Amino acid sequence: MIRTLAIVFLTTAAAVLAQPVFVIEGNYNPYSAGKSPISTWDGTAFTPANVMVGQSMQAPRPLQSFRRADGRIFVVAIQPFYNNNVFTFEYAGGQFLPMGQTRAGVSYTAAYGVVLSPDCTRAYVLTLTGHLWPIDISDLFNPVVGNPIDVPGGQKFDIRPQGDRILVTGYNAVVHDVDLLTGAVTTLNLNQPYYQPQIRYSPDGSFAYFALEDALHSFVVLNTASYPATLAKIEPGPGGSFGMADVAFHPTLKRAYFMSWPSGNSVTPSLYVVDTNTHTAIGFTTVLPGNLAPYQLVMEPDATRMWLVGSFNDTKFYRIPVDAAGVPQIATLNVIVPAQTTAVFGMAVPQPVVGATPSFLASLGTRSGTQGARQWPLRVRNAGPVAVFGAQVSQVVLTQTAGPACSPSVVNPMPMAYGNIAPGATVTSNITINFTGCANTVRFKVQAAVGTGANSQLLTVANNQPM
Repeated sequence: MIRTLAIVFLTTAAAVLAQPVFVIEGNYNPYSAGKSPISTWDGTAFTPANVMVGQSMQAPRPLQSFRRADGRIFVVAIQPFYNNNVFTFEYAGGQFLPMGQTRAGVSYTAAYGVVLSPDCTRAYVLTLTGHLWPIDISDLFNPVVGNPIDVPGGQKFDIRPQGDRILVTGYNAVVHDVDLLTGAVTTLNLNQPYYQPQIRYSPDGSFAYFALEDALHSFVVLNTASYPATLAKIEPGPGGSFGMADVAFHPTLKRAYFMSWPSGNSVTPSLYVVDTNTHTAIGFTTVLPGNLAPYQLVMEPDATRMWLVGSFNDTKFYRIPVDAAGVPQIATLNVIVPAQTTAVFGMAVPQPVVGATPSFLASLGTRSGTQGARQWPLRVRNAGPVAVFGAQVSQVVLTQTAGPACSPSVVNPMPMAYGNIAPGATVTSNITINFTGCANTVRFKVQAAVGTGANSQLLTVANNQPM
């Protein structure tokens, strides 16, 4: 459903950068309406852009951004407090161009954040009501909310890089494993102490780091291929009492970064670096400014900088250089003050779209049935890196290559639904063909149009197929 955009236009335009950084700022009092501008990093400071998202509050992931192959940049932002509004914008010429708006669930509640599928056609919003709301954003002018998925107590979440699963954690000592292909939810009881732990998938999706809340900042490594098995439990060491605030991964090196919460004013937060090959803390622990209460850790796509986003009593940003070996250079960090407000609600940098064009392979199984109703099993394999939703065969083309001329007909109504397919998985459905009047010697080139909606590929399935 499209609603009137509840945004306020400002006059200041941010500089146009090759790699912009976006934040939602605001008054820490969530009842202060119209106090949450989306600001843009201009290379020196954050400047309020031309839009606000209304009432807001701190949320783990209040906005996301992505960059398409043509260079166009888009932002998906939530209004976490009160209305659960979801806004879509294009960022162009230093301005945010309003596109669409919808609402995840009912009013008078709160949203904890938004994540995007790797192909950036779907958004998922987690709300205080214990629901995960899928939103189709393939048309950014008309985002469409789907049916909610129950995840009781959920507060923090992450989507697998393959786009097929989401892990949700919360207060109630469980992790919800959501299968986005089927909508099924498996509840994992890891029997570990935590309050509202952070969880992050590795860049290849083979494991997830589940941060506990104990004095040693422990975290569990979840093997995502065999829940609820764990690969290791790591204890980087003391430094606070509230566990890990956030986790970020290096995009190319086998490194992860853990940001701890401080224990009041007496213990400073720490930044831990972990070798993701061995899941062990390595060589150094760096102490940061004592008043920092970190809320979010963001790695820039080129891995030359990471950002620490402060919160509560510290609303600054910390931009930390990262060297070629993946080592944060704390000695040369930049301390950046927000543009005009007293609280920071979250940060996003544009991420590249992955799997925007689905890739498929097709083949035929063993034929069966009568000549008038021959059954050809058409196997469709998702050969791309991410999950495909709503796969279908929209056309089957038979081109005769040998034998006396005849005119077979495909009986199946088109399109044929193949549903949701995980990366590397294959789905089979029978094509029924009427070969009446065709001789046994005839052969056909078989082609199938496979894709998602209007985005399809005409694949050659066989070049010399008997009937």
